[in-house]
Amino acid sequence: MNIISKKINEGGFEEMPISQNERFLFQNVTERIFWEGLDSGLKKFLIAEAEKYLGFVWAGVPATSYLEFYRSGNRDVNESIMFKKRTALNSLVIAECVEDKGRFLDDIINGIWSICEESTWSVSAHIKGLGRSKELLPDCINDVVLDLFALETGHAIAFANFMLKERLDKITPIISQRMFFELERRVFSPYLSRNDYWWMGFSGGRVNNWAPWCTSSVLISAILTCSDVKRRGLIINKAAKTLDLFLNSYSNDGGCDEGTSYWYRAGGSLIDALHIISEATRKNLGFFDDLKIKNIASFIIRTRISKSYYINFADGSAVIENAQPGLIYNMGELFKDEAFKKEGAYLARLHDNVIRYYPNSSPYRLMLGIKHYSSIKNYEGLPKSEKDVWWQGIEVLLTRECEKYNKGFTLAAKGGHNDESHNHNDVGSIIVFRDDKPIFIDVGVEKYTAKTFSDKRYEIWTMRSSYHNLPIINGFEQQVGEKFSSCETECIIEKDYSLLKLNLKNAYPKEAGIEKWIRSAKLNRKSKRIEITEEFELNYIKELSFVFMCATEPVILSNDTLKIGECSMTISADGQYKIDYEPIKIKDENLKKVWGDVVYRVLINFLKTSKSASISFMIE
Repeated sequence: MNIISKKINEGGFEEMPISQNERFLFQNVTERIFWEGLDSGLKKFLIAEAEKYLGFVWAGVPATSYLEFYRSGNRDVNESIMFKKRTALNSLVIAECVEDKGRFLDDIINGIWSICEESTWSVSAHIKGLGRSKELLPDCINDVVLDLFALETGHAIAFANFMLKERLDKITPIISQRMFFELERRVFSPYLSRNDYWWMGFSGGRVNNWAPWCTSSVLISAILTCSDVKRRGLIINKAAKTLDLFLNSYSNDGGCDEGTSYWYRAGGSLIDALHIISEATRKNLGFFDDLKIKNIASFIIRTRISKSYYINFADGSAVIENAQPGLIYNMGELFKDEAFKKEGAYLARLHDNVIRYYPNSSPYRLMLGIKHYSSIKNYEGLPKSEKDVWWQGIEVLLTRECEKYNKGFTLAAKGGHNDESHNHNDVGSIIVFRDDKPIFIDVGVEKYTAKTFSDKRYEIWTMRSSYHNLPIINGFEQQVGEKFSSCETECIIEKDYSLLKLNLKNAYPKEAGIEKWIRSAKLNRKSKRIEITEEFELNYIKELSFVFMCATEPVILSNDTLKIGECSMTISADGQYKIDYEPIKIKDENLKKVWGDVVYRVLINFLKTSKSASISFMIE
């Protein structure tokens, strides 16, 4: 436990952390050999991206953009202004480093000045939750809100200062002085003086992706700009404590319960922070020899089902559009493991892009893509999938028919409980793919609004168990809370089959009348099919339905068989039942990107069955 703090203390880094003038991680504008030696296509791309922002209007952030979140629940009004400014600044800074002609400097100065003039660097959705005053507008006089995006802004400002300080100082040193002034009052001072920000983990309670994400941003900002060696040492020591709390919350298998796309800011940000500390201390602290840390890093590789599709339980998206090849390839360097390099290079080819600008892009990660661009572009290895992965800590099984992507069945099934980070009520749910086509899906999460993280969260349809691949028992759905969980969980992995078996009794309220409900999700490699089996004993039977969410419209072939895509599902059960389905029109833009305009909800309604029975669904 607390291995990060322990390794740092054993390393004695305080004797010689890098000086502010040393090159750290990447080269600034003065190192012309690096920038002029970049791939010509990459340089054209980076310059073209920045040219979009020549003459950019650096809008202010109106007070009403914060109030809008509380009036309508809309986060975009505020975030779209703030994120676009930061994306523009990062792009302009990098392009000026590429070109070094001063063409982008005026826009960069305007961007820096505009961001430094903002009342807060936090976004509207986090003001009331993190602010001491609990007001709807940021109390910029008496309080500083250190949220994810305030600290990412600090990261962007520190990056601009580090990369272009010499060029900016020739115009006026006031620019750099202003940047450091704002970093000191908005980031470093509150970070060191306060322990009550929940994401630090010092007040008890669970930490999630906020812990490594915020911490990695503080670290890189301090190391790039803070000239006081002792102060930087205090920041590194404090950061290590939060990172330890995050690492301690994980099981040794490295499973992330927040949804796979969140890995980029959970496990991925942990790797960022450890890389930054390693570079700052110029010592091999052994972080990347640790099996648990490597397992956390490997989660993003192991959870890819096919092409851009991933396991997406919880708030994850089934498709990760903003995959970051540079980050993953860089892990191959850190862990000395070709599997990461193969995955990073594959993702770059898949998306036809090594460098990806997206809202609030991290400069550190952009630079990883630039640093490894040529290596990624020329890397020819293909990733190899693991046939079976069992994350016991979060009770998730991923099993494949064979070790080739896009070939045969893939089954993911989960147990766990209904108070996981970014939880959906989905204990016992499954995901099924055939080759690279989704059969039964986890729909995912809509665009975040005020409702998403409120006491009305489970009014949202995508969060409810009745819109996951689960039974509705006597009219009852699963409920939220840690006590609503699986029990008697058993995972069996053999050559010919893999199986997750669990009791869902505790996942439903007592009113559902469940004595026992054993769900088995089995991939049978020998017969090339998936078998979902329900064995139950109920105190009473009033109504019983089974839900299967589909990406494509099903076809009912007979009373007991329906077709989904290239697969068929056959029902085997005593009693009377009826197969039906309904289209669900997708209005949310995030879900539309993944599934298009519609998904389908299959309902198998039992009109008559006994209180004790066995029902099976065969997918082949």
